[in-house]
Amino acid sequence: MPFYIVCAIQLEQGSMDGAVEKAGVYLKQELPADEYIEHAERIKRAGTEYFDFYRIKPLYILMVLLFHKIGFSFTTATVVPSLLFYFLIGISAWRFSKQYMDLLKTFLVSIICITMYPSFELGRLSTPDAMSCFFLLNALLFIYTGRRKLIWFCLFLLAVCTRLDNIIAELIFLFALLKWPDSKFANKLRLREFVLFAAILISVAVLINLVFTQHFVRLSDPVSERSTMRYLINVKFYLLAFTGSFLLALVILFIFTRPDQGFSWRNKVNYIIYVILAIVFVRFLIYPFYEERFMMPYIIFGMLIISYHFSETKNIPFTFS
Repeated sequence: MPFYIVCAIQLEQGSMDGAVEKAGVYLKQELPADEYIEHAERIKRAGTEYFDFYRIKPLYILMVLLFHKIGFSFTTATVVPSLLFYFLIGISAWRFSKQYMDLLKTFLVSIICITMYPSFELGRLSTPDAMSCFFLLNALLFIYTGRRKLIWFCLFLLAVCTRLDNIIAELIFLFALLKWPDSKFANKLRLREFVLFAAILISVAVLINLVFTQHFVRLSDPVSERSTMRYLINVKFYLLAFTGSFLLALVILFIFTRPDQGFSWRNKVNYIIYVILAIVFVRFLIYPFYEERFMMPYIIFGMLIISYHFSETKNIPFTFS
């Protein structure tokens, strides 16, 4: 939270001159003494590269500054976007479910999507994760329901501007759309479209680095790079966390709802779940930290489509062929 306040002050005044000191003043006015000391020390110790890790989330920082400008304290302004987009995530889940399920199933699925861990954390953290989840979830739902490519691609761009590391998952999903088994699927990409969309996403990511950072930021946190041993320790923590994660619950739900329809990759639901698992795996290889809230748009999306197809086509094979 304090780092985003510093970045918002920098964005407002156009430089870092005195930004840390001004953030300290706001924190002292708005936080209890013990919290103020803790957060003030953190931003005073941080170097330029550490702030760059927060500057690469410009859309969230802009939202923080906007809410501060309309009257919220800076500390509150960092959490208001999370609350707002958490509410919008629930509306998105409800809107999709209502199209394909009866009212009771819609209510149950929507409630589960927004109250399961770590979904409910998205609304209370001073992070861009709720914004990121909203943009990506709706992009995936628009892709799945055959909406125009321009609409969901714009949401992809907004997600990259919210969290730069979203580009990993988005490039994987673009490749999945290129290889989509059903040639008649509205959002299947031609090679030319794939190259164009990927080039635009990469260009935006590079532009964010050039405009908002003083050092070019890699996809992983430059201050928290790990040795080989530390990487292996993170892998161990990942495996331990996975056993209690909602992603594992999604995999179990997938396995138990598919026997009648098989596990062929040509099945629409199967293909999407396999892509989601690939995104989680590849993202971890590049960014070896298990924070399940980063994966929530894909987990919620997977749950929605499994719930829909299980309730509507329980005994009917649903394949591309």
